[in-house]
Parts: sequence; structure tokens; C-alpha cells
Amino acid sequence: MIITNKKFSVEGSTALSPQKKEIGNTEDDKYKKIKESRKNVLRRKKQIRLKRQARIIASIFITFILGFTIIYRYSTIYTLQRELANVQDKSNVLKNQNDDLNRKLMTYSNIDEIQSKATEKLHMIQPDNTKAVFVNLNKSSVKVEKNDGESNQGKSIVEVIESKLFFWR
Repeated sequence: MIITNKKFSVEGSTALSPQKKEIGNTEDDKYKKIKESRKNVLRRKKQIRLKRQARIIASIFITFILGFTIIYRYSTIYTLQRELANVQDKSNVLKNQNDDLNRKLMTYSNIDEIQSKATEKLHMIQPDNTKAVFVNLNKSSVKVEKNDGESNQGKSIVEVIESKLFFWR
């Protein structure tokens, strides 16, 4: 048998599986192993550094997104508070106007006030009971013709006049 690879030598029988021994430059092999281990260490350090940078970039991105979200929400809250204040101001103004109108209504609905203004400013006089004519407007004394299919029978004069004047009712 001819050995072409001189780095290995065969001891014993080759019939079974031969045991090979390395012969030759073990220092070169050790140097190669050290070099490969250094490459692996450098590769691992580089991977760790890249992972750390990726984590830093991800945390910066998440911080940016959270900050933007918080600022957006605060601006929305501020806008809603400003709108609420405007609505409350308008409500207060309307309440004040309503109170003023109620005060005016109270002064103008006083019967004595109305009577004094009628006699002084409009020169009206108090009617005499002997000269006054009282009319019962609930009694229907006028015959009204039916038109448009509406039944006026049983309606008082006031109701008929209202139905003619306010036809949309």
C-alpha cells in the first residue's frame, strides 16, 4: 500500500478502522486554532456590539414614539379644555341674559305697572262697568260653512278664527 498523505501514519491492522495519528506541524495547527478562536471571539464581540446598538436604536425609537404620543395627547387635552372653557363662558353669558330677561318680564308682567303705564303714557282710562259690553266668545253665534272637509261644527268662534288665521296647525 502506498501512502500519499504523509501527515498521517497508520498503526496496526488496516482491516478494521485504522487509528490515525497526526504527524507534522502541530504548532501551525495550534496557531490556526488560536487564529480561528480569535476570529470567533471578534465575531461574537461584533455581534454583541451590533445587538447593543440595535437595542439602543430601538429604545430611542420607542422613546420618540412615546414622547410624540404623550405630546399629541396633551395637545388634544389642551384643545378640549379650551373648547370647554369657551362653552362654559357662552353658557354663563346666556344664563346672565336669561336672568336679565326674567327680571324684565317680572317688571312688565306686574299688573299695577301695566295699569300705571297705560293711564300715564298712553292716556287710557279705566272702563265703567255700566258702559262695558261683555261678550261670551265660547258660544258659537256665527254659522260657518264647511270647507276643505274640515268640520267646524262644535267649535267656538275663537277656534274657528284661529283655524283660519293659523291654517298650518
